[in-house]
Amino acid sequence: MERNLIYPKGYLSKSKHKLKLFFYFIFFILLNTHIHSQTIQVLDKKNNKPISSVLIEIESVEKPSLEKNYGFSNKSGIVKYKLLPPFKITASHIGYKDYNNKFKIEDLNQIEGSLIIFLEPSYQPLEEVVVTGQIGEQNKTESMNTFITISRDKIQSMSSNNLGELLSNESLFDLNIDPVLGTSLSIQGIQGNNVNILIDGVPIIGRKSGQINLDQIDLSNIDKIEILKGPASVNYGTNSTGGIINLITKKKEDQVKINFYKESIGIEKCNINVNKNNNTSYLNLNFGGYQFAGIDNDQSTRKKDWNYKKQNFGDISWSTYFKKNELKLKSSFFAENIIDLGEESFLPPPGIGLSGQANDNQYSTYRNTNYLKINRSDDSYVPNGLIAYSITKFNKKQYVTDLTSNQSIQTNNSNYNGEDIFKSIYSRWEYNKLDIKQHQIQFGLDFNYENVNGDKIQNGNAKIYEYSIFSQFNFKITKRINTLLGLRIPYHSIYNAPVTPSINIKYDINNETYFRASYARGFRAPTIKELFMEFIDINHNIIGNDELNSEKSHSFQSSLDLSPLKMENKFISISIEGFINYLNNKITLAQIEESSAYTYFNIENETYYGINTNINTIIKSSNFTFNWNIYNVENELFTYTKPRQNISASYGFKYEKWNLKTNITWKYKSTSEYQRISENGEFTSYQQEPYQLINFKLHKEFPKINTSFSFGIKNLLNIKTINSAIQEGVHSNTESIVSWGRTCFIELRFNLIN
Repeated sequence: MERNLIYPKGYLSKSKHKLKLFFYFIFFILLNTHIHSQTIQVLDKKNNKPISSVLIEIESVEKPSLEKNYGFSNKSGIVKYKLLPPFKITASHIGYKDYNNKFKIEDLNQIEGSLIIFLEPSYQPLEEVVVTGQIGEQNKTESMNTFITISRDKIQSMSSNNLGELLSNESLFDLNIDPVLGTSLSIQGIQGNNVNILIDGVPIIGRKSGQINLDQIDLSNIDKIEILKGPASVNYGTNSTGGIINLITKKKEDQVKINFYKESIGIEKCNINVNKNNNTSYLNLNFGGYQFAGIDNDQSTRKKDWNYKKQNFGDISWSTYFKKNELKLKSSFFAENIIDLGEESFLPPPGIGLSGQANDNQYSTYRNTNYLKINRSDDSYVPNGLIAYSITKFNKKQYVTDLTSNQSIQTNNSNYNGEDIFKSIYSRWEYNKLDIKQHQIQFGLDFNYENVNGDKIQNGNAKIYEYSIFSQFNFKITKRINTLLGLRIPYHSIYNAPVTPSINIKYDINNETYFRASYARGFRAPTIKELFMEFIDINHNIIGNDELNSEKSHSFQSSLDLSPLKMENKFISISIEGFINYLNNKITLAQIEESSAYTYFNIENETYYGINTNINTIIKSSNFTFNWNIYNVENELFTYTKPRQNISASYGFKYEKWNLKTNITWKYKSTSEYQRISENGEFTSYQQEPYQLINFKLHKEFPKINTSFSFGIKNLLNIKTINSAIQEGVHSNTESIVSWGRTCFIELRFNLIN
């Protein structure tokens, strides 16, 4: 018998028009705001084409500490200014050499007051600037750490809606997909509870099963992602043994961008991004919504394989500049609602009095982060600091829905109704001295307080706080040998946190070859959820363990980076990295065999070791990257027989005459072996089949109308699930979810510039 899919009353939104009208009102007001001032135009020295998003700093020569302008060039390469000459101009942009020059009054066009400057292409992608975990800002080649950087162009070329989609194409990461908990990650075998995820340096709170749901991290307002590979406990404390993922929102030129995205699987997304920049302040507004209708391969049932999901998100930030200082205020919000429709049943539980009904579960998340940040731009010293307040709410409700009348009654089952509230105060302050005879030093302190309330918490409430002092000293031994010494002294409210040291060594073999080696100690205290939280519903049974020990680690890492070819429009870089991580008292979530129950426990010792290889090439209008990650996992309780490996590659081509770009990505994951704990406490293993993911995108620019159109196909091979076979065939096979299958998408971007 054919049945309609019925949603509980009030679940689905009735209208999207109010949000769209709000968007149109914002950019209409901003487009009619004009600034009367002189202009600078930035052009490419090779082809005389304008360059957008160039950071311009104009400083008075006579009063450098009092008069200063700051801005980004627009689509025509133009930035406005009001200072009178003489002044000094500094310009920087990824892909171009830094520009510095002084100008007098006679250098200006006396009629229009305009000035043209030319930037010279660098043709070296490795010269981009990184800030995560650094003393001030440093070029990627000068940094003592190893990084993966993902630019805004790459994010757009992948058409990734969230961080989970983006990282699924990177060989460094293994992703685990759960229809309710979302997408979690591991990096080189180390689980995501040891990976600190930041937005503008502020940690994201609210971990389910120790992980941040990557599907809840929208990328519409992200300009760059810096992934610091390896331990970063000295800089960022607990949760940083595996690395740091820092998503950076960055100021752009005056613009209003509107983006529409639609995918054949039933996904719709729309967002508007407004930037307004004048001589002394900057405003950014970003709002949007995402909706997924949910899918089910068996149309005869009400329950879906992938649940209905709706998200709303937004950012409001304002910055002002005085002398060489920047003050920034930002507020971000995220709201998600997931509906898990139950199977139809004609046997109502006692006391309900309904027939033809189903149990439906609703999961909602609300996250709000607010921060105040102070930065100073100076060649000799850079003090900066921030203070942030974050709140995350997880709410779950269960309804009994009458399928005839579409009326719903909330149940009183405490396992399926409840709310968890995470509150956090985070503060970090640094002082960076940059000009001590070519040496650099950093002093800092940070404080993190977390409070969790919920009916599944012991006594209904739990608190954890940690504060630390940390320091780094960059000491240049010779012109080619550089060292970085780090130390963190923490205090934790529950556990005895150890002193955390680190040492990095960098040897510049020549101008094209660099060798890096590092050691760092790490520490991770169990989270409140791992200690005290229970997560029990129709799909999950996860119970905390208040007898857990804290994790401690020793990490060694080395890399060799070389650039055998550096020419105009021709560039090749090769990187080979080796790593060993010793993790003591590792906390893991293990499934009890033949049940849906999970629990946390400590493994005495676990070791991760492996090799990463990266090749990056640019040949004229083509670019190609290749990544290979192979690693082993060992512990005292179980022996793995197979190494794990991921391979990824991407190819992009740009045909400038037609303003056309193509991009194709490929990722291969080999057969992987994992462990599971049985009811009698013994370990068994299961293997996941290998699989491949291939994505394709075609992108067309229409410069005259400031519009672009994209079409693409995701998961060309239509991979949905893979077998997870228990060894020796004792138990039947299970399946692991990879994707919802092959989909097509279109994307429209409108760029409205005043």
